[in-house]
Amino acid sequence: MPKALSTIDQLPHLHIKGREVFCSTQDLAVYVNKTHGYVCRAVKAAIKTQEKAVRLAETQGHRVPEEGLFKFEHTPYQGQNGETYDAYDLDRNATIAMILSFRGAKATIWKMSYIAAFNRMEQELLDRRSEDRTGLVTSTISLRCRSPCCRSCRTSRDF
Repeated sequence: MPKALSTIDQLPHLHIKGREVFCSTQDLAVYVNKTHGYVCRAVKAAIKTQEKAVRLAETQGHRVPEEGLFKFEHTPYQGQNGETYDAYDLDRNATIAMILSFRGAKATIWKMSYIAAFNRMEQELLDRRSEDRTGLVTSTISLRCRSPCCRSCRTSRDF
């Protein structure tokens, strides 16, 4: 029986800058079997979409938390022909968003692995909740919508 793929088995090459982990567009292109130009065009489109989303949120009286933004660092490089080409380093959230936007077998494998990891995490939380009812573990996650535009969802739910 083949072994199940873990999400970590399915990561593109990552590198560390300071205290953050990044994926370059070159490495992402290899990983998802796309050209570097294709990935850079997708990143540029994602940057524009994020800027539009932030402006839209602001016009509606909301502020997008800094930690919720995708980080795209422009890191141009010089090719062998002397020309300068665009490249980007993407933080974890930007890398995930980009992989989720791509189609193809490799991206789909990663998506399925990511979903499987999420399902395992969900099961762990549910197991903890049932253990909590027996007095063995005390852990609860509360989610609360604080959106001023939506009073109907201003409730706290335990998972």
